Amino acid sequence: MWISCIFVYRTLKLYLSESWSLVTVLIPVLFWSSAFLNDFVHYSSELVPMCLISAVLFYLISAFHIEFDFRRLLFAVALSSLVPFAKLQATVIVLPLVLIGIVYCFVVSGTRVFIRRFPWIVLSGVFFPMLILIPVILSGGWNDFLWSYLVLAMQYGESRSFIRGLIGFVFWSGPVPVWGAFIQLGLAFLICVWTGWNAFGSGTVTEARKRMKTIFAWPVLPVVTSFVFGMYAIVTPGTYFGHYWQLVIVPSTLIAGLFLVRFDHIRYPVFSKIPLIAMLGAELLSSSFIVYVQRAGSINMESGIIGTDKHALMAVEYLNRNKVEGDRMVVWGWFSDLYIKTGMLSGSREVHVALISPDSNELFDFLNLSDELKSYYRNRFMGDLSRSRPRFIVDVCYPGSFGFNSRRYAPESFSELWEFISSGYDLVFDSSTPESDGIRIWRRREVSVIGK
Repeated sequence: MWISCIFVYRTLKLYLSESWSLVTVLIPVLFWSSAFLNDFVHYSSELVPMCLISAVLFYLISAFHIEFDFRRLLFAVALSSLVPFAKLQATVIVLPLVLIGIVYCFVVSGTRVFIRRFPWIVLSGVFFPMLILIPVILSGGWNDFLWSYLVLAMQYGESRSFIRGLIGFVFWSGPVPVWGAFIQLGLAFLICVWTGWNAFGSGTVTEARKRMKTIFAWPVLPVVTSFVFGMYAIVTPGTYFGHYWQLVIVPSTLIAGLFLVRFDHIRYPVFSKIPLIAMLGAELLSSSFIVYVQRAGSINMESGIIGTDKHALMAVEYLNRNKVEGDRMVVWGWFSDLYIKTGMLSGSREVHVALISPDSNELFDFLNLSDELKSYYRNRFMGDLSRSRPRFIVDVCYPGSFGFNSRRYAPESFSELWEFISSGYDLVFDSSTPESDGIRIWRRREVSVIGK
């Protein structure tokens, strides 16, 4: 996230003074450092693509800043090609940016020069994907990549109205910083209308057009495009997870910076700063930031976090006491931290069973998987178990768990897994009490060999 902030600062410096660049870059710095929603802002599934997108915006914007720098355009295209591998959902953000870069390259280069440059653009866009996919194909992993990544992405998310879902979620359920983004967007529209009216309402038509051209000159198009498609990427799956909103924090910051310079913060001291004030105000006035400051920058990450109750602590203690170096385990449910707290590797490629459990559609309405894809994941899961034969199988379907918070989702609900456990494992741990179900652990039954 700090690399993202560095690229945002370098981009702001292209058209803002150093002092205003430092003030404006506080938007992502505060967002990522102050733990407004201390669980979601540190999701690496968004931090990595945001780092790449921040770099893409910097190299793309700087490529056409004063004089055309073809090498920077190639860097932007090359980094864009990595985004689908970091988060497929973010592809819709960088794809328009690449197209904008290609069109601008054609305009500034002319037809003949562009024809010579185009193969290099294509090469920069396919070089890294080829480096990633060739080993996958040669190792026989293409089918796995296709089903567990591309096909899953096509089926992921709820099917609902884009506009209705967007408005309904943002204004009733969205995280606080989102308000700043939408306040900024609404005010941006009003200020653009006001500026246009002011430009065409005074002076000659030529002077008015010149002022409008200055306001909407480069890099308004890529910055606004990244914001619009960032919002599209957030809403399209229909899940509206809080950590998705990181996809608009960088373009929102760049838009706030553009307002300062394009609307002349000296001539229009109030209007030019409204987006900046909206974003910083939404963050600084949030209750979570105030609590963060009161605690002198410390957040109690253990309070209320899944996996810190007595059942989880007892299970971790048992596993650490009885494990042997090289042991593997499989966790049935959604408690991936168990692998970290015990130091054991998973006996399966699945670190949670949301894609395998027969009740996954009931629990997670955004997982509308086809029967064919469900069958693929279940067969892969059981194949992994048969090959690895993990020493421990842990059932974390209990009231303190995430998602799978009832014994009704336990291994008994998946007949193939229950048959596998019954035929080769013994129940060695159960933290259940008369008042509540708990965590259960099965250990692989060791078969003694006669004569040894």
